[in-house]
Amino acid sequence: MMDYTQAASSYGKLLALSYRLLGNYADAEDAVQEGLLKAYRNLHTFKGRSSLDTWLCTIVKNCARSRYRRRQSSARHELPYSPEDNESARSIEYPAPASSRPDVICEQAEAQKQLEKALNRLPQDQKEALLSVADGMKYREIAERINVPRATVATRVHRARKELRAALGLQAAGA
Repeated sequence: MMDYTQAASSYGKLLALSYRLLGNYADAEDAVQEGLLKAYRNLHTFKGRSSLDTWLCTIVKNCARSRYRRRQSSARHELPYSPEDNESARSIEYPAPASSRPDVICEQAEAQKQLEKALNRLPQDQKEALLSVADGMKYREIAERINVPRATVATRVHRARKELRAALGLQAAGA
């Protein structure tokens, strides 16, 4: 049975997943809250075939996808929005720079921006698979969560990595 402490301990992971899918902190928080509420209301449907964390991730991911689709359809009728336009927009907290040299810090910040832009250009299914791997999930777990064969996950991750390498101008390992 899910209790408050289990949901609370998963909140950070769920928020990070949602943020990476949506790119907007406020929308990510809303998607997590909506997902946790749905999970609570549908707890009786949890069969235990996967871990509770995997089940919660699936629900929150689906809420984030729905929010993303709604935002895309409404964006056709609005002016383009960029998170940089909103001074109050929160961002993910990254670890402190390994160097205190301003030139190194600027290079790291620029590399981070380029990576985020490249990630945001990936197709949603590839981005989702790649970020799940980055979160430490195994291909099998991802396949169960998104209800596709393991080979499909492997293909999506491979294509995402290939596109990121190309976008960032990096050579493939061993190439």
